[in-house]
Amino acid sequence: MCGDRLPDVAKSLLIIGAESTGKSTLGRELGAGLGALVVPERLRLWCIEHGRTPHEYEQMQLMVAQIEDHAAALEVCRARQIEWCVLDSGPAMTAAYSEFYFGDTSLWPAAFKALASASAVAWCRPAEVWVADPGMRDGPETQLQVDVILASRLAPRMTWVEHGAARGLGPWLDQIRACTPSRILVEIGCAFHDTKPEFE
Repeated sequence: MCGDRLPDVAKSLLIIGAESTGKSTLGRELGAGLGALVVPERLRLWCIEHGRTPHEYEQMQLMVAQIEDHAAALEVCRARQIEWCVLDSGPAMTAAYSEFYFGDTSLWPAAFKALASASAVAWCRPAEVWVADPGMRDGPETQLQVDVILASRLAPRMTWVEHGAARGLGPWLDQIRACTPSRILVEIGCAFHDTKPEFE
């Protein structure tokens, strides 16, 4: 039900995408538009805390923390009567980076489960000039290669509907607020997904 009364269970919008694709900016904008609780990127916080990127054996630990962030955010939203939470990145990005850097594809089943649990997923694609962030980003080549991994894993599981960039964020916010479709996958600047993805 999508009326004036807030649901008993809060909804989540998960934002994914390679480095320097505007995830954090989009999260803030969508969060403001939805009046949502915005959860920062766990990987960024991890790197700041440890002064480096995660090793292969730490990938699963990071993914567990991301899944726990999702669950905790939903609980906070429910307690505070906030309808939406917006999460910057998540398990799908840990799976993609684990595959890119270490050739490890074992995290994808858990990543697909996390994606399927979200009410909506926004996928930021490379479109703008890559911006350096020392200690956090590798370069435009990495950005494109990680995006290719995401496309190879996600695109076969969904049907795209054109949604022009000129229309801006407004229509996406309207779709989310109206809960129509019930699950959206937004390819920023290009398309939105109008049916529930079939994640394995």
